[in-house]
Amino acid sequence: MHIPFPLLNDCDLRLGEPELSLPTFMVGGMTLYRRITLIAERSVVRRVFYPVFPPNENASDVVEWLKTNQ
Repeated sequence: MHIPFPLLNDCDLRLGEPELSLPTFMVGGMTLYRRITLIAERSVVRRVFYPVFPPNENASDVVEWLKTNQ
């Protein structure tokens, strides 16, 4: 898909507990992560956007933060 950044696959939810305590919810017998944006640099989480609401504004919030925190 030519995505210019690495993606993390955590289908076993190992990253969420206890390392980062990521928020989850249950639906249809599955545990899923809630919508969250993490900005990490050199393995350190620098910023967390949560809750992501409204979701259609999250991308612009993240871009604005990146512009002012380089």
